[in-house]
Amino acid sequence: MNQNDELLDEEMLNEFKLDATDLLEQAEAMLISIEKKNTTFNNEYQKLFNCFHSLKGSLGMFNFEKESHYIHQMEEALNSLDTKEDMPAAYVDYFLKGVTSLQGSLNNGVELIPLVVPNSFESEKNTNKIERDYACKLLVVDDDSVLGEAFQTYYSDDKYHVQVAGTVKEGLELIRNNLDLHTIFCDFHLPDEQGTLVLDTLSSLKITIPVIMMSNAAERSDLISFINKNAFYFVEKSHGFAEFDKALRRALKDRVKKLVYESRLKKTY
Repeated sequence: MNQNDELLDEEMLNEFKLDATDLLEQAEAMLISIEKKNTTFNNEYQKLFNCFHSLKGSLGMFNFEKESHYIHQMEEALNSLDTKEDMPAAYVDYFLKGVTSLQGSLNNGVELIPLVVPNSFESEKNTNKIERDYACKLLVVDDDSVLGEAFQTYYSDDKYHVQVAGTVKEGLELIRNNLDLHTIFCDFHLPDEQGTLVLDTLSSLKITIPVIMMSNAAERSDLISFINKNAFYFVEKSHGFAEFDKALRRALKDRVKKLVYESRLKKTY
């Protein structure tokens, strides 16, 4: 890695910390509003879930492993309440303690405070869950099985889960069944359709998972098409995993930034 790359990585990390801290502050404000009965848990559940879920993937990608595991515990506790109208006071205290601890860890390197989930409410969904949760869930849509296996090998540690689809049809099916994906890598030329159909379909369904387009044979007009169809990024396949990894980190950081922006926008109105 050259000096410019190191500076870029440091700048990206510092920006991520600021955005993550902002998002945690907003989660804290939501929890305090629930505690004071200024709003209902039912109204805030999805926003809190989006906050925890996005931070979980981003923290893992930026090597905040302890923090990623920590917020995963909080996400699981939140999931256990998803059928409830109200959040019990013990859970409000639990989440506020967790948010404060994460803020201290990210900004000042303070040791995370151990969290104990309140005993009330254990959802059937969680007690019967078999499939494990991962910090970062990826989908690769590419008919090159060697590249698909390479992704699964490169992102093989416990914080990643990589699924591979060989056609656009298979990819869209996996997306519909996995709306909690953090990022999609999609080839441009696929056996059944062009990869831009994935972009079109996500846009029509208002699904906001970032898509990183890939190709070794994209023309300038293709790149313009990717931009117009809201692709998050484009990577030449020949550049390898250094570029794939950089694009993924950008996508995860951007996801956090968008949540911060959307929350600020709602406050404005």
